[in-house]
Amino acid sequence: MRLVNKLGVFFLLNFSILLAQNSHWKVFEMYVSAGKVAVLSAPEEGAKTKGFVYYRDKILIVRDQRLPLPFGWERIVFPQQGYVQTKSLISPKEKRALDVRFGNKPEEIPEWKTAIGICTNEFSFVKASPFNASETVGFLKEDDPVLILLANDMRQGLWLKTLYPYYGFVKRSAIALGGNERRLSIGIFYAPLSIPYEKNMENLKNPFGAFIIYDKASWLFSPGIGLTIGQSHLKTYILKTDFAYLFTNLNFLSIFNSHLEFFGTVAAGYWFGSFQNTKYPQLTKYFPLLKTSGFAYGAGGGFSINFSNFLLGAQYLFWNTPKTAVFGEEPKPGDFSNQYKLFPGSNQLNVFLGYRIKI
Repeated sequence: MRLVNKLGVFFLLNFSILLAQNSHWKVFEMYVSAGKVAVLSAPEEGAKTKGFVYYRDKILIVRDQRLPLPFGWERIVFPQQGYVQTKSLISPKEKRALDVRFGNKPEEIPEWKTAIGICTNEFSFVKASPFNASETVGFLKEDDPVLILLANDMRQGLWLKTLYPYYGFVKRSAIALGGNERRLSIGIFYAPLSIPYEKNMENLKNPFGAFIIYDKASWLFSPGIGLTIGQSHLKTYILKTDFAYLFTNLNFLSIFNSHLEFFGTVAAGYWFGSFQNTKYPQLTKYFPLLKTSGFAYGAGGGFSINFSNFLLGAQYLFWNTPKTAVFGEEPKPGDFSNQYKLFPGSNQLNVFLGYRIKI
């Protein structure tokens, strides 16, 4: 449990602000440059003061194309709700430069993080408090982006804290964290453990392969293509198998702000194989390289850990053919037989490494 907690903290610390791909607003991390800055109720001097932010405080601002502000003002959404003057803010890069210049010690990482979520329901109400009977402050439609606060006390439970476009609470089940951007994941895998399905064969060379997955963070199913290559043997008899397949991952559980994901897999495709007795390489006339191919299917499941767009994980994959694979032609009466009937599949425990590209 301690290891899981440490992993969760590590992933959350590496989580960055995502920009909404299909919205009119974007979120930026900024810092306060002045000693004490008033957060006002309107973007104008003399407006009512709602609170204060202080030097080197980390804040979030939103720039919404649909709600333009007077020149020199920014909309702040956390830790206060209101408006501040642009001249009182600095970028993270400028803040780091000031820390180096004045020898400031690195600050502790704040206990809150944020992410862009996407509404997956046809519509969902945003409440003033995390209760069904609470006042409704707005509602989200399907595919609407929403800025979520991932405070320590909100990472579990039925509700999520929203900061924009509404300040309130929304049902966790209605939101897919991580945004709705299209993603392409490309990776390779290696099977340190492989057991051939054919009981008379043993593993010769551990399988390896590659995969490509296309998805969105809000999708329950993620389609992809894959290839696994392996070899098994029975003494001098060598069976080589290549399985090219289409697959779908069922993403049934995400934790630690979607940095740890669990999935199931179903696959279908075509396999290509060769079988030969290599004991007598000079007698290829009698022991030729026999080839065949056919339909194959697979299933399995696993988990992936993602940080900074890199994917690392493990997967159990079983693949097989619906019927026995036949190598060689049917022998004629009295002829020497070189026909073999085998099950070419395998049970594999794969470890994989990949990279996720937003497209």
